[in-house]
Amino acid sequence: MKPSPRPRIALAILETLGADEAFIGDLLEEFEHRASRLWLWRQVLASVPLLLLGRAQSPRPHRMTSVNLGVTPRGSAVGGLGLLSMVLLITVVAPGAWVMVMAGVAGGALLGAGLIFLGRRRERRPPGSLHIDGRA
Repeated sequence: MKPSPRPRIALAILETLGADEAFIGDLLEEFEHRASRLWLWRQVLASVPLLLLGRAQSPRPHRMTSVNLGVTPRGSAVGGLGLLSMVLLITVVAPGAWVMVMAGVAGGALLGAGLIFLGRRRERRPPGSLHIDGRA
């Protein structure tokens, strides 16, 4: 069986709109596997609005933001004085609320420890062993 020729017009549209090379390569690879021009054109037409809006670009790496615990807040972050005033306000207005806050902190710590424990137990399973429901 003769392999189908490369879809030059579809590739030209994607390249003109500035599609990522990896995206084009994935489309071509799947096109060779499926050998369906209808599928390829649906994918190209679906990606055109995204490319025009600039949303089909490579994702930017996540930037870690720092928590400001200083006296003066920067931007919209709550500063150290804001946290201190909230603690004082809760203590003066509703001191019983601290019981709920501490219960929430303790419950969160227990839940986190449990999830870590369960995650480590799953990693120790020998490869090829099955769950009770039959999944690997």
